[in-house]
Amino acid sequence: MPRSICFTPAEDERLAAGWPYMVAFADGHKDDKRAEKAAFTAARRGSKYDRLWPREVLYRYLRGKVALRFDRDVLQRDVPPRTYTKAVAIQGAPSQAEAKAWLQDGIGAFADEDNERVSNFVYAVEAIIGTDETLDAIATGFEATTTKADRRGYLIYKPGFKRIVAETIAFLFHRASKRAVTKYTPRFLEQQASYERAGQKDRDVGVVANGFALSLGGSAALKQRYGRTSVPAWFLDYAADDPPFVLERLLACPKNGCTVRTISIAGTEGMKGLAAREFIPQKLGAVLRDFGMIRAPETVELVLTMLGRPALKDAPLQWLLAHAEYARPMVAIAAKAKGRQGALASSVLKRIDAI
Repeated sequence: MPRSICFTPAEDERLAAGWPYMVAFADGHKDDKRAEKAAFTAARRGSKYDRLWPREVLYRYLRGKVALRFDRDVLQRDVPPRTYTKAVAIQGAPSQAEAKAWLQDGIGAFADEDNERVSNFVYAVEAIIGTDETLDAIATGFEATTTKADRRGYLIYKPGFKRIVAETIAFLFHRASKRAVTKYTPRFLEQQASYERAGQKDRDVGVVANGFALSLGGSAALKQRYGRTSVPAWFLDYAADDPPFVLERLLACPKNGCTVRTISIAGTEGMKGLAAREFIPQKLGAVLRDFGMIRAPETVELVLTMLGRPALKDAPLQWLLAHAEYARPMVAIAAKAKGRQGALASSVLKRIDAI
């Protein structure tokens, strides 16, 4: 059983599985009723679902992205290409073989270099075919491609896609069977060495080796690369083998954002000063959803700072009401403060007491 730091056993299990470095299905989501349109919007403007997707929307989104070879610019036209519209019109889940081929073949064919889109693609395929099969697709896909650069200094295609795929391996290994970890580690190390050799001639190619190093090297690789006292907070999720180090670096970077995965490694001591950390504004919804799982006073403090943010609508209020028994003492203290936030907390307190 995973250690309990969340409000519910289901949340503890999700955190122990490596959340948010995975994709989960939001079954029964209203957008599944208009899946084709929702998939197009997610592909064109960026996904609002983060890692929690309506099942049918995700299937169509993936088919459309693969049909366009991850070329997002094509979707900015008034009329999408016919190859795209045909792909997203297909209903239902892809077969295991189809989904596996998307990833395996895509490693040598896709050019997207956006961390969120590419990692989401890998984890979405994992949600369909399973972790061990996803690792097999990655290993086979890399072994079928080249480390050689073209005249512009890029792999066929760009190296960024490969780098991001390599960076997902650490989190896939966390969920994989021991047999799979044993089987694929030597193959990935061989790929890392190959890209390191190629990187000596072309630095653009070398970034792929960096992705493998992050996934396979753990805290030792991070310390070697940056020095123990200089590892950036956003890389700490790769240091799960050294929780004291993760906590040390997290507390040494009090302004840097972090993920709920970082806290699951460091322990709830890492929650200190959470509300003062600087999170990406567009990610606040995911921050609320993820940190909202953790049963800690700092969670309530964070949610209170989110009250009144237009982009979040009433999500912070709904969280406080849903966790009223736990949150009330801290809401009552916040309600005594002067200014806008104090007034907002006072309003929440009245809602809680009316339950």
